[in-house]
Amino acid sequence: MFQNKKIYLIILAAASLLFLLYSIFYSKNVSNNHPDDKKQTVDLAQIEKNYKADLKSILDDYSSMLKKDEIKPEEAKSVRDRLLALKLPSSKYKEMHLELVLSAAKIEKDIQDNDRENAREALKIISKLKVNNIWLN
Repeated sequence: MFQNKKIYLIILAAASLLFLLYSIFYSKNVSNNHPDDKKQTVDLAQIEKNYKADLKSILDDYSSMLKKDEIKPEEAKSVRDRLLALKLPSSKYKEMHLELVLSAAKIEKDIQDNDRENAREALKIISKLKVNNIWLN
């Protein structure tokens, strides 16, 4: 009987030791691979510069297509998708960007409905935004 207790005690001690070693090893691996350890820097100035350049290019292309009445529904959808794909550099551009996307969606709908006159009205909204944001000119 004493022999059985001794064997159980040795097995219990070995299992405890293995559990202790595993938990120490595992916690070191987890702490070494923590995502906060690898800090990424974001260059907000570069994001803003890219946003302005991309937005200006999109609006210049869009305005010239609308003025010439050469825009097709697929192109209007493409412009809206390009606007949605832009990464906003800060919240100060959020309201303007929302107006642009909504105008693009309205123009897309008007072109699908073959209502070019309403599409020109939405173009006036874009022109107004260009006046209020000189960097778009």
